[in-house]
Amino acid sequence: MNHRERIMAAFNGQPVDRVPFSFWFHFVKNEDKVDAMEDPGILDALYEGHRRYINEVQPDFVKVMCDGLFRYPSDGLVHFKSVEDFAGIEALDREHPWIQAHVKSARRISQLRDETVYIYNVFSPSMLFRILHGEEVFMAAFRENPVKMGDAMKRISEGTVNLVRALMEDGGMDGIYYCVQNQNVDLISDEEHEKYFGEADRQVLEAANAINDCSILHVCGYEGRHNHVDQWTGYKSKAVNWAVNVEGVPLSEGRKLFGNRCVVGGFANTAQGILNMGSEEEIKAAAKKIVEDAGREGLVVAADCSLPFSIDWKHLIWVREALESMG
Repeated sequence: MNHRERIMAAFNGQPVDRVPFSFWFHFVKNEDKVDAMEDPGILDALYEGHRRYINEVQPDFVKVMCDGLFRYPSDGLVHFKSVEDFAGIEALDREHPWIQAHVKSARRISQLRDETVYIYNVFSPSMLFRILHGEEVFMAAFRENPVKMGDAMKRISEGTVNLVRALMEDGGMDGIYYCVQNQNVDLISDEEHEKYFGEADRQVLEAANAINDCSILHVCGYEGRHNHVDQWTGYKSKAVNWAVNVEGVPLSEGRKLFGNRCVVGGFANTAQGILNMGSEEEIKAAAKKIVEDAGREGLVVAADCSLPFSIDWKHLIWVREALESMG
């Protein structure tokens, strides 16, 4: 099997010649703060990082990163100071330079290797807001006027839908890696999240699904953030990835929870995790145990989320070698 055949078989729960794997991390430091619209050299560095990674590690699918293009550039969002600024948040059209920068970068990376599934990193609207302004500002705005916030998220969603359609129709992407999150499980109830953010969240994923059934739902547990994993089971996707090592929901249990979808994950993504700190013997044993526990079919061995920027790629090659040895 080539990389594409192996991933599509796994996505569809079919037999594979070996269990596929993929990992991802950022290729540019301060990826959420640097601005590729001001410094196009960032996208050259991003391309070069993907090129080296694909050639050296040989992942079965490529998660294409959006380093330098995190900031949804609507004035009301970028310069947000109060809930009154929500009125200035607009939906970006498909020809907006920011969307076209994503597309150009994606298309360039998608040409690095044939017979490959390319999945592009896309954030839900509420995650885009919190990435830009932080938890404290997010919660203050939500508590002051959740209706205005929810309406603004819908407009961001409309712009993100335009981004997704452009990426998949013009940028060579097969699907999206759609990052969702309970913004704060202690302060925002599941009912509130659904009421104010649910429609905006789902609209983006549904747009990708309408073009090609090849997207991954990512319930983000980065830096130990907890989610109500079962809240996301109604979000349709080909595969699903959550923080197994944060949520305490094993791959086998999550597969049942998500209706027997392909599961992506197994390794912790932390700096202290075995993938980052372990020996060759420990990492290979851990990879084999993931397969033994989750089963060969409908599985892509990966991590809970993005790996540390400084991880030794040799550790990822050891995972591939362990899976190859299992056949």
